[in-house]
Amino acid sequence: MYNNKFITHRDFITDNSRATDELWYKRAVERFEVDPDSFVFSVPFDAGNRNDSKVTATRAIFVEKNGRQAPVAVTGIQFDHATWASRFFEITSTVSCNLLNGCV
Repeated sequence: MYNNKFITHRDFITDNSRATDELWYKRAVERFEVDPDSFVFSVPFDAGNRNDSKVTATRAIFVEKNGRQAPVAVTGIQFDHATWASRFFEITSTVSCNLLNGCV
């Protein structure tokens, strides 16, 4: 979708001009009510079969006034799925655990 590894803020704004209607926005707001310190990670279903898939990590920002909270924004980051997956497997393949000896 994008020519370079990182998208620009202009690309993101163009693609998400109605951000409050986007699923990633709604899920971040919903998740805040369950655990305000958590993030929502969205991965396309076909991410393993494509080289241009992006992972979106989001978190809602709420403000409180007079004991009531309201969402004011959702912040997040998009990153390349293939790069993330490669790094994930690189890190996790170096850990060796078993029930008797623990993790090395």
